[in-house]
Amino acid sequence: MLPFSTKMVAAFAVALLTTALAVSQTVAPASTPRNTLADYDPGLVKKIHAFGPLFSDAISRKNTETAAPHDFVEDLQVPDGTKVRVLVKAPAPANPAKILKLAPIAPAQTPNDYFATAITQAISGGYAQVVFPKATYNFVAPTHAGASHVLIKGANDLIIDGQDSTLNFASPLSGGVSIASSQRLVFKRFKLDWPKTLMASIGTIVSINNKANTLRVRIAPQYHVESSTQIIALTPWDAKSDPANPHFSLTSFYKEQYTNNTGTRFVGNQTFEIPYYNHFIQVGDVFLVRHFGAAPWMSAISVGGHDIDFEQVNVYASPLMGFSISGGNGYRLSHCSVTRLSAARLISSAADAVHAADTVGDIIIEDSTFAYQGDDGLNIHGAIGGTAKAGQNFLHWTVGGEGSWAPYGWAKEDPIGWFDNVLGFHGTTPFQSVSHAPSGLQINLKDKAPPGTTRVSDLSHVGARFVIRNNKYLYNRARGILLQSSFGLLENNTFIGQTLHGLILGVAPDSEGPGVQNVIVRGNHFSNVGSIPQIQPLPDPDAAYGAMMISVQGDANNVTSQVPVHANLVLDSNTFTNLRGPGLFITRANDVVVVNNQFTNTNLSRLPFVNLGIANLGGSIVIDHAHNIFLSNNTMKGATTGPISIDSKSTDGIKR
Repeated sequence: MLPFSTKMVAAFAVALLTTALAVSQTVAPASTPRNTLADYDPGLVKKIHAFGPLFSDAISRKNTETAAPHDFVEDLQVPDGTKVRVLVKAPAPANPAKILKLAPIAPAQTPNDYFATAITQAISGGYAQVVFPKATYNFVAPTHAGASHVLIKGANDLIIDGQDSTLNFASPLSGGVSIASSQRLVFKRFKLDWPKTLMASIGTIVSINNKANTLRVRIAPQYHVESSTQIIALTPWDAKSDPANPHFSLTSFYKEQYTNNTGTRFVGNQTFEIPYYNHFIQVGDVFLVRHFGAAPWMSAISVGGHDIDFEQVNVYASPLMGFSISGGNGYRLSHCSVTRLSAARLISSAADAVHAADTVGDIIIEDSTFAYQGDDGLNIHGAIGGTAKAGQNFLHWTVGGEGSWAPYGWAKEDPIGWFDNVLGFHGTTPFQSVSHAPSGLQINLKDKAPPGTTRVSDLSHVGARFVIRNNKYLYNRARGILLQSSFGLLENNTFIGQTLHGLILGVAPDSEGPGVQNVIVRGNHFSNVGSIPQIQPLPDPDAAYGAMMISVQGDANNVTSQVPVHANLVLDSNTFTNLRGPGLFITRANDVVVVNNQFTNTNLSRLPFVNLGIANLGGSIVIDHAHNIFLSNNTMKGATTGPISIDSKSTDGIKR
């Protein structure tokens, strides 16, 4: 239970012997936590704008809708002292007792048709709820390429209840469940899978041709592969340290290589020849080989809408994301999971477990598990990029991937933030329109770009206002959570076995951002996190190591700039145990409170030789290129656990 917010939770359940829609509500007890900078040091408040305005000043602290008695509401006080409301509205049907209880599927009917017919009937008939009989539904491949197995479009004030049914999808070239143009929708009690699709396999490097820059990887015989099988990426695999729990390697992640199925050739005998990019790879190395995770970008659940609630939805496999959330606002995941069905299945989703891009915000994720997927457990971000030039009120949008279409969701008068090449913030201008110049998508703005600015981000679409609570992030490739947004709480989450970081508060220039401001990180546990290679020198030590990272990714200027991007953060009562490197790494930040954290048996890989100015990675807390950091009551235990290591040449305003 959140100790410092008001929680009003609507839990919908149907009593099948009655026609009533039952609603329950709980309210958290009042408490007086220390959430603000002023609670720790009033002097920090004076430093909030020491480096100019913050981009979060232009982000709304609540949406414009009014909360109803049964909505999901979280009221937070964030570090700058302001109050934030996270709101996901619940269904409000005209007739709550109108429930569509479906008969079992007919013998000759496909699940595709059965679900399409039922959902259409529920929407057109104004039902409050549609209830599917518990069953295993084996879908067939959709007739049209790119179509989803299940489409929910135009659903309002509706609960869709699967009663713990399993949806077995047929084609990885088609999405699982797509939800579009819907609002106040609950989708609950479903299991989603692609049981007949080979998402990943185990392969061994059998030869390397240095002259041709190619290598050959042989897939283990229990996995059926053929000439059409894709080779998306190779990630080092560990089946020896814990035979009952094979997982991505935590000692050799630096050997990973992406190919995205480019230059791949099947040579027979379970063997593929692929380009040889990563020269750390050696003959005999064992990899998890991902066969999906790129185009055609089909996810288990794709959703864009308003106030969409997922309860007890479990994803066992996906050719891309588990939950792909794009645009809209108001999303809740409760008691959900994205995890492999068994160790034999190797991974769950081929890419992120949960990916929330370019939303207006209001996100609640609680009591869920995200594990064994091919990319981050959770990524929340907006789009940032473009080619802004001083004196012009337009720019060309150069972001690739999903961010390439983000501006189509921007609304006139949205606050567009100006940023320079090291992510420094230079104010806002109202968005006007998009147009299509010969050079590509053009963003038209009200005001001309200030001197020095190079890119923009719509600050109304950065996923702001969130609560992430009581979740488990387990053996995720790369990161448990990649957070690039503002105004929220991360509380009581568990991070185990990530290859890079358990949690990163970050920003990726020219792609995702814009950064993290006014966020509380409290009561989280980090263990066995981080792949620290036993080689010297370590690549990019400024931006690569720490169970929890506050940083900016990118080139050297972005890593080492003195301009803070992240600001107003409270890191309180987190525990860090059994880590190969540092527990906490802070850079490119201003006004950070670090209190009551416990570090036990960190720095197991002993990396004092990696220097960051006069600091080094032998510290349990490492700080460089940061400003106004308040440190108090942090404890260090264990023979290897390092002290607090600060580069005083690039860091100022340290208070203890």
